[in-house]
Amino acid sequence: MKPMNCPHHMQIFADNDFSYRDMPIRYFEPATIYRDEKSGQLSGLTRVRAITQDDGHLFCRVEQIKEEVKVITDIIKEFYGTL
Repeated sequence: MKPMNCPHHMQIFADNDFSYRDMPIRYFEPATIYRDEKSGQLSGLTRVRAITQDDGHLFCRVEQIKEEVKVITDIIKEFYGTL
């Protein structure tokens, strides 16, 4: 299972009075997750102590979904194209 920071972003969003005109609202956070698995508990990322993972959430209107997915896909393509 992947640890998440989702509740934090949901609370930030819920704490504000956004209008539909303010959408899309984007949150992103690179967070370091610390773990302490015992020997044999994990396969894959065996004995990893700290992982920095990205955590992002997008709040948008239904009619904005298609464009927002395109924007995110373009960002990913540009990032990996640079590598």
